[in-house]
Amino acid sequence: MKARKLGKWADRLPATEEVANEICVRLAGGETLRSICKDTHMPAISSVLLWVVDGKHEDFAEQYLLAREAQCHFDADRIRDVINKVGNGTLAYSNGNVMINGLKWCAERSASKRYAPHKSVDVDHTTGGNTFEGRAEHVVIEVVPGEFGEKTGEQKDNKK
Repeated sequence: MKARKLGKWADRLPATEEVANEICVRLAGGETLRSICKDTHMPAISSVLLWVVDGKHEDFAEQYLLAREAQCHFDADRIRDVINKVGNGTLAYSNGNVMINGLKWCAERSASKRYAPHKSVDVDHTTGGNTFEGRAEHVVIEVVPGEFGEKTGEQKDNKK
């Protein structure tokens, strides 16, 4: 497979404020980047993704990340709609389950701070006492929700 030069596919359209705003508004409204970039007046998906990471379009990258987070809220709202459809019998349970799992998967990866099933907390501290006096430790505590709302914790020592 022959490698493409970056300029042939990354610069289909220049990053303009109007294009950037439309991309972000449509993302926040639940559309996928792939479907947005299929429109003839939109850049290639590869261009948009490069604008997010290339360091030259920092305002767009920030706006894009906010739009992705908003998209997760949109998807969370869609989960409620699916639950209602399953509850009133207009959608089969198995179909609803597939849809909900897919939406949850997307939300967990796009806005993991808000929608991930567990949280990690990094704590730096210095221990006191006779044995470890003055020794600095780095401790990571992972909190994973248990069944029926119980909270369980696991402590991991990562000594530096």
